[in-house]
Amino acid sequence: MTKPTGRPRGRTKPSTEELFARKMKVGELNEAIRDACKSLNLILFSLRSDPLKAGSHILIVGTTVLFACVLPGTQQPSSEEWGYGGAFAKAGQQWRVWQPRDWISGEIQAELRQLAKVTS
Repeated sequence: MTKPTGRPRGRTKPSTEELFARKMKVGELNEAIRDACKSLNLILFSLRSDPLKAGSHILIVGTTVLFACVLPGTQQPSSEEWGYGGAFAKAGQQWRVWQPRDWISGEIQAELRQLAKVTS
């Protein structure tokens, strides 16, 4: 029996965006989110005291509250975070899971800019 060689069929080469996202640390993502919120005059409350670890943020914009879990790579929210997210949704508010790939793609910045329009 021979070992397969090369890249498995059906898999494509990761995009530059994916490669950057893989290298971005959670602390860098938290800092980028804080900086973006500050520049957009959004109120941000961090639920973790250690900005270098995964955690959650609450953004308050007018009558809208957004709960965001900031997680590395492909990590899924904990059962506790799912519970918080469900409670926010039940209260008619928003919740998201934000990961480095969402920052690299511009998705987080677009969402923050959209929220900032609510207050202007």
